[in-house]
Amino acid sequence: MSKEDHADHHIRAYPPGDLIADGVVTELQAEMLFNDYARRLDHYLYRILGASATLDGIRASSPALLAAVCTVAALHSEDLAALYEPCYRCFAAMAANLALAENANMDDIRSLCIGAFWLHRLSWNLSALAVRIATQKHLHRAFRAAVAKKDSFHFAQTRLYFLVYVCDHHFSIAYGRPPLTQDSEDIIRARDFLLLPAATEDDARLVSQVELWCITSRVLGAFGFDVEVSLSPSLLSLMRRFAIDYDTWRADWNDRFGRHVRVGNYPRKGVKLHVNFAKLYLCSHAFRGLAPGLRPAFRDESPGDGPPSGLLRTGSVHTHTSPMQECRVAAATDEANDGILDSADLGDMALTAVQAAQDILDTMVSDAEIQEHIHGLPVYFHTMIAFATIFLFKVATKYAHVVKIDVARALALLVDVSRILKTMTATMATHHLLERVQRKLRPLWILETVLLRRDDYRLG
Repeated sequence: MSKEDHADHHIRAYPPGDLIADGVVTELQAEMLFNDYARRLDHYLYRILGASATLDGIRASSPALLAAVCTVAALHSEDLAALYEPCYRCFAAMAANLALAENANMDDIRSLCIGAFWLHRLSWNLSALAVRIATQKHLHRAFRAAVAKKDSFHFAQTRLYFLVYVCDHHFSIAYGRPPLTQDSEDIIRARDFLLLPAATEDDARLVSQVELWCITSRVLGAFGFDVEVSLSPSLLSLMRRFAIDYDTWRADWNDRFGRHVRVGNYPRKGVKLHVNFAKLYLCSHAFRGLAPGLRPAFRDESPGDGPPSGLLRTGSVHTHTSPMQECRVAAATDEANDGILDSADLGDMALTAVQAAQDILDTMVSDAEIQEHIHGLPVYFHTMIAFATIFLFKVATKYAHVVKIDVARALALLVDVSRILKTMTATMATHHLLERVQRKLRPLWILETVLLRRDDYRLG
């Protein structure tokens, strides 16, 4: 049990027992999975477990946390991949029981965050439940006490709320829904958290994410989720300002992070990736009205345990994409406006979106270290990589007359991405989202190859 949770430990709302007691995994297997998660995966998300967590500790405090750790570790393990499905089923049942529990503790909230960050079939429900329980436990009020008292209890509460905030905002983008958490005082003043004696570089990474998503919250509030509405001049002005805000964020944090003992240069390189994700999302709004499908708008879909039902439509190609929703990066209909963008500023913003997509994919192709990390990164990364891929493909093959783009370079880059994805996912579990992205995007590469070889290839 975590020290900060001692007051929260009561009789569980779900049946007693855990993965080990119920025979789902052996104690040795649980130890191996825990070590795999704690030594690598946990560091991608700023140490959700914390430095002092042990297998015995989380087992005593939260069977759901033990299940979440084992499930996510099994998803990323070659040797123990067969444990994924039984661990997943147990964790899903425990999470469902937490929805009705009146005595969930902070480790239970951690279990929901871990599940949401990595388990795409449950992400939306888990992130929403984490927000609700965190709110019930008043974690959003802990910041002021943490700053005033400088005690470990309120420090841990504030840190966990920051994780819940980031988790919630990851899936507001992925599902195209407003975030549930608000930009309250603790969010706006998040950098003050780093003045506390207990703050570490992992906390700085977490605070940097809070600040980034605080900007994106304003983007979501300004632009909404209706992709059919064209931009007004006032929104175009806001888009430019938000782009500057993202550049400022990058300048603030780009040189802050050194080499991490567990995840190498990912913290520093992740700053660039996050900025490009954010700018792609922001500036893809420039295509509203002209090509409303050229931004991530996702259809609601029940997570479930089954295969994805969403379709990714790209012209005549139909393929499944992220199992949690439909990414409607669709070709504009014949009635859509096929003219040019109606202002130079709007064209500049559209070009910024294209450049962001190319930078994301260039990084995937050229940076061997990032290729090593992609496997363990959370669902949000894989969702945005998929969007960058489809966005660039659609602009290159249908809207090159709208925004200046080197079509040959773009298509060659997509070929390289296809090759890298195929290599990276060769040993991944079939349940891993990136493996599904690679498999379901294959028709795009087939179509692209056909287009490149046609002597009469024409855009549009």
